[in-house]
Amino acid sequence: MKKLLCLAAVAVVAAPASALAQSAPSDANKTNAAKVCKLMKSTAGATAFTALIASQNSGTKVTAKNAYGKCVSAAAKKDAAQAKAAKSSANSECKAMTKEQLAAAGFGTKPNAFGKCVSSKAKADKADADKAEVAKARTTANAAKQCKQEGATGRAFGKCVSAKAKAQNDSVQS
Repeated sequence: MKKLLCLAAVAVVAAPASALAQSAPSDANKTNAAKVCKLMKSTAGATAFTALIASQNSGTKVTAKNAYGKCVSAAAKKDAAQAKAAKSSANSECKAMTKEQLAAAGFGTKPNAFGKCVSSKAKADKADADKAEVAKARTTANAAKQCKQEGATGRAFGKCVSAKAKAQNDSVQS
C-alpha cells in the first residue's frame, strides 16, 4: 500500500513537470517571437505598442518596461504551438504516402525517407505560418498606431485595434 501511495505521489509531481518541459518554447521560438515583437514595436511606436500589449494581456500589469518581454513570451508560446502543429500536420501527410510516393517526391528510398518528408513539410508549413504571423503583426501594429493617434484608451483601444486590423485584413483579402 505504501509503495502504491509513493508511486502515485511521484506520478502526480512528475506529470506536470514533464508537461511543462514539452511545451516550453525553444530558443528558435523566442528568436522568432522577438523579431515579431520588434517589428510591432517599431511599427506602432512605444506608447501604442505598450497599450496594444496591455489590451492583449488582461489581468496582468503591463508597463513600458515589461511590454516587450510580455510580447515575446506570448509570441514564443504561440510560435511553439505553430511548430508543433506544423510537425503534426507533416507527420500525417507523410504517413499517408507510400514508399513509391516518398521516392517520387524526392525523399529517397532509404529508411530515413519518412523523416526527410516530415522535416521538409514541417519546415515549409512553419515558414508559411511565420509569414502569416509577420503580416498579422504588421497589420495589428498599424492599427494600434492609428487608434493611439485617435486617442483611444483602455477597452476602447483594444476594440479599435481589433476593428481596424480586421478591416485591413479584409481589404487585403478582397
